[in-house]
Amino acid sequence: METHMAFKRENNFLLCKKVDGIWKLHYIEKLHIKQVNTGLPLDATECCPTFFVREDGLIQVSFVVGGNLNEQNRHSSFGIYIMAGKTLDTLSKATLSIKSTKVGFVNEKYSAYFRQPYLVVKNLKTGAENRLGIPTGYYFYRVSYVAMDLNKLIISFGKSGLSTTVIYDIQTKTEAQVTCDGRDAYKLTIDDDLYVYSRKKGIGFEDRILKYASKTELTPTKHITWIGRGRCKTCGSSKLVYNEGCDVLRPSCFECTEKHWFSAWKMMCEIQDGYDFRRRVIGELFQAEDESGAWKELHLFIRNARKEYQQKGIIPNWKESDKLMDEIYQQIKLDNKGIEMVLSSQHESGA
Repeated sequence: METHMAFKRENNFLLCKKVDGIWKLHYIEKLHIKQVNTGLPLDATECCPTFFVREDGLIQVSFVVGGNLNEQNRHSSFGIYIMAGKTLDTLSKATLSIKSTKVGFVNEKYSAYFRQPYLVVKNLKTGAENRLGIPTGYYFYRVSYVAMDLNKLIISFGKSGLSTTVIYDIQTKTEAQVTCDGRDAYKLTIDDDLYVYSRKKGIGFEDRILKYASKTELTPTKHITWIGRGRCKTCGSSKLVYNEGCDVLRPSCFECTEKHWFSAWKMMCEIQDGYDFRRRVIGELFQAEDESGAWKELHLFIRNARKEYQQKGIIPNWKESDKLMDEIYQQIKLDNKGIEMVLSSQHESGA
């Protein structure tokens, strides 16, 4: 029996279990696994559940519908759904809350959803938004949170059949990588000191079974990039601020990054013919730097190249920039076709 993507909070336990090959929401009652009646079509994948108890005493559940590309073609309204009821067996029919996202949740404090290339985490009371990024070429597999601490997100991400899970604290902007029983704590849920993760049991990447961890290790890491709103210390203008010092003045655009970067290259070639374009080159390099903030590795590369050229006259390493930009370009192509298109096993399981 395949089980997956648990969320536990005190006496309530949600999970996903396959029904006729499709992941469906279930809950545990008196040691029995029972299916949640969401009111959705039989071929709709239901995954990544979370829940909380509202002030009126009702349990509110959020979960993601539409786990693979074929399903998204059949059901245009894929995204985060919510429902509520006095108990898990009396929940209302699921309704769409946030469209067109494959990961995320809605709880009493935050909503979280994917908007390429960021994970957006919105404070529902203040309206403030945090944007979180992961390394270029990687994909979000699941985003949930620690049941008893809403400020701590649980993020599983990876690529090509490999995964990493971290606990990310929104307030302190710190994180720790989590392993359970010596392996990645994939799609983890935490309730007090209890850790339950999805352990691989078959050939497919999503062939999983829920496992209570007997040994857990947390290691400080810096996989996640926090992107917030701040002000330039020099001019006072509003700007995006990265947690590791990558600052940009406007939302990022890859096409504009390419345009300015290779405009600088063209001018450098013309300098060899006697044209005095040094300051124009610096300006184009800065524009490329300014437009590339969403891709931290490329942003830092361009920033360092601009400073090296401006201060020492050193020509950028164009081959290295081509490599970085090719990786990002391929990532964007995949994002436009649907996140995780390359993971065939993910598509087959629909989770």
